[in-house]
Amino acid sequence: LEASYQRFTATLLPRREAKLTTYVFGRRSEWTRFTRQRFPCRADVYERIRQGGFTEGSTSASFYVSRAQTAATLVHEAWHQYVAAEFDEPLPAWLNEGLACYHEAIDLAGDTPRFTPEHNTFRMAALSEAVRRNALLTIRELVDTNAGDVLARDDERFTQTYYAQGWALIVFLRHG
Repeated sequence: LEASYQRFTATLLPRREAKLTTYVFGRRSEWTRFTRQRFPCRADVYERIRQGGFTEGSTSASFYVSRAQTAATLVHEAWHQYVAAEFDEPLPAWLNEGLACYHEAIDLAGDTPRFTPEHNTFRMAALSEAVRRNALLTIRELVDTNAGDVLARDDERFTQTYYAQGWALIVFLRHG
């Protein structure tokens, strides 16, 4: 997470440092219990998350899925924590989610995480699947949708397509 923070500050300049609190649960049931106790008003929405976690302000809560998936989720949610802590105004949802997906691609083979944003295999697979199904969102749909709308649909395919396209748009904007 510290390496992620350094990467974030290289992407956008920080304005202040804040304490970011991260919870990682070994089991989804533990995460669900925590979510219901700590965030009762939004627990019904958060419980629709099938893999990963959520961020509320400068606090994130995730549950273990696999080493690679959990690491990606932690970095994704850390991006949201960073934005919430460092900026007075929220980023547009497409930009916030796209940058979170952009940063989540990491290689954990060595002692130091190596970020590989252009090679996010999770998002590449979802994007390929959406292309295969002819289910891509228009740019207007992508920029007009927020993560809450995505969760409210309770449609895993749509969710994966939304995040994959957000990632792809950021890759395009940053790297052409």
